[in-house]
Amino acid sequence: MRGERISIRKFEEVGSLLKSEKDPVVKQKLSFLLFAGEDCLYFERAVEATGIDITTGYTWIRMWNDLGYEGLLSSPNKGGRPPKLTDEDLEDLRNILESKDYWTTKEVTVLIKEVFMKKLSEDQVRRILRDKLGMRLSKPYQHDYRRPDNAEEILKDRVEATLSELETKGYKREEIAIGFVDESSPQNTANTVRVWSFGKPHIKKHHKDEIQCDGVLSD
Repeated sequence: MRGERISIRKFEEVGSLLKSEKDPVVKQKLSFLLFAGEDCLYFERAVEATGIDITTGYTWIRMWNDLGYEGLLSSPNKGGRPPKLTDEDLEDLRNILESKDYWTTKEVTVLIKEVFMKKLSEDQVRRILRDKLGMRLSKPYQHDYRRPDNAEEILKDRVEATLSELETKGYKREEIAIGFVDESSPQNTANTVRVWSFGKPHIKKHHKDEIQCDGVLSD
């Protein structure tokens, strides 16, 4: 009923229990009871504030009023609530995520809200990505944006061309020493961001205020 006020027995115990509670499920239930029992809040606004439906709200109140704290403890799921994302939603989500090399948890959370009109917590999103879609959470491999995709092939061709040129000048291959000069830009910021991907994520890095270092390797 709209605007209905509800009665929470032993309401004075809810706040102290909430402060010490570790179980996230029980903590959500206690948070709802705290909101619902405040004089300034009505039942429907308490339900909306904690992201549950009205039936669940009434169930939690009844369990608390009848059994106290024990009534809020998680019990085996008999049939359970349907997942917030259906199998069809998950398949559509997979197709969208495969369109990009990597995603952050926050990006996927926003994506689900905007595309599927369903608000999930970041913890729920992490479980979906890991358990339902089989994605991996890892630090992305960084490489310079100027490095061509066939860099190794280019190097091999250039080395072979150089050896051939030296041979035309009378040098034998076993007499030739090859030296490489490598220029690199050490990263001056920590790479701590972890991203979700179906394979090994890569980031093309554009370095600002580069510090150039040269090294020589001979063989």
